[in-house]
Amino acid sequence: MAAAPACIQNLPENLILDIFKHLPIKDRCRICRVCRQWRRIVHDKKLWKHVDLMDHPLNLTKLWTFVRSHFSDCLLSLKMKGFMYSKVGAKKWKKATLSDAMLKELQERCPNLQELCMSHANLESVNSSCFPIKLKKLTIISSCLPFNKAWLDENFIPELTHLDLSYTPAVTAAFVKGLGTRTKLISLKLNGCYRLTGSLYDSLWELFPNLEVLELSSTCLTDVSIHHICRFNLKLRHFNMSDCTQVTELGLANILQCLSHLQSLNISKCSISLNENVVVYFKNFKVLNYLNIKGNSLTKEIREKLFSYLDSYVNVDIEETL
Repeated sequence: MAAAPACIQNLPENLILDIFKHLPIKDRCRICRVCRQWRRIVHDKKLWKHVDLMDHPLNLTKLWTFVRSHFSDCLLSLKMKGFMYSKVGAKKWKKATLSDAMLKELQERCPNLQELCMSHANLESVNSSCFPIKLKKLTIISSCLPFNKAWLDENFIPELTHLDLSYTPAVTAAFVKGLGTRTKLISLKLNGCYRLTGSLYDSLWELFPNLEVLELSSTCLTDVSIHHICRFNLKLRHFNMSDCTQVTELGLANILQCLSHLQSLNISKCSISLNENVVVYFKNFKVLNYLNIKGNSLTKEIREKLFSYLDSYVNVDIEETL
């Protein structure tokens, strides 16, 4: 008796579901038109725990349709992108990426949402107090974000542990100070926030004693700022301060002496002169597993000493030509 021809529809539905999990969001929405069986499988909640719309920017109208069609209480993470800075007409990129009503809908329809990531989003008209209250990770990158009183409220996203506001122009030292009630924060990323300046910026770090991840690349970080970070953020495991050209070898030496738990350090493009007095501190730095020193000045002799101090398993990014 001849064997039945190989066909995906002959597979058990649980295997078809596993296959559909690997499809991009756009393809999932298309294949539900193939047949009733696939439509039923595509609407299975297991396919919509983690939704990434970064490659498919949606206007607010289409987003409403998408949310109502596919989102439920199983949604755990949502990533989305707006039209800001894109090569489209001015009217389009100025349109709001989210609204207060949409955020409230997400909170009601997806009560277990823990991660929200937005890029190039216009959030000017959004009341920050409408963000889902159970969020643990919030990422708002290269977006237009207003600073209002909601950020100062200790009941605003009380369980927040990871915050990324990189390349968001509204972020100032006063803004970050308003986040000081977030004592549960263990990860803070403020890369490219050029308005972080002044003495207030230097004295912020005592507000975040539990930080394990800190990224401040392309900001006005100084040796004074680093002094305060080394004093109050002793739990740091990952520190990115690439392209912070005001930092000197004194700041680096302070890091190597005080932050003994650091596992990853990025000081690329800082224009630091790595001399023997600084490099010697790597000798007792035993937990480090990644170091990026591209764009800094060091001689062949200093380079050899550096590698002799570091354990063999440490991944070091460095220019080939010196």
